[in-house]
Amino acid sequence: MTTWYGYDVVTILVGVALQPWVAGTQQAMTKAVAAFLPTFMEGYIEESESSCLLWDQMHDFLRLRELSLYGVIHAHMNPDNLDDWFPQKFMRDRRARIEKEQTYVELHFSGY
Repeated sequence: MTTWYGYDVVTILVGVALQPWVAGTQQAMTKAVAAFLPTFMEGYIEESESSCLLWDQMHDFLRLRELSLYGVIHAHMNPDNLDDWFPQKFMRDRRARIEKEQTYVELHFSGY
């Protein structure tokens, strides 16, 4: 089964979006990930076959990563009193975005 490759990629992309130097806006996070993606994919494909990636399901993997982080933060932290910058940035407006089924970052996974 090759689905873990897609989740592997989006885990890195979510991490890029959440870096402290990237503004917490949807536009800034998408821009940072879009700038990172081509170089990252070039190296990733050198080490594994791009055919292992399910390109048409990458947004589903992004959604899965978002929901899993949301669940981990709720299970292991107090989301109303977060001290660390990473979960603070991630949780900002997260519930509303999840309820509205808004994509975490707007990316076009094609051309790889």
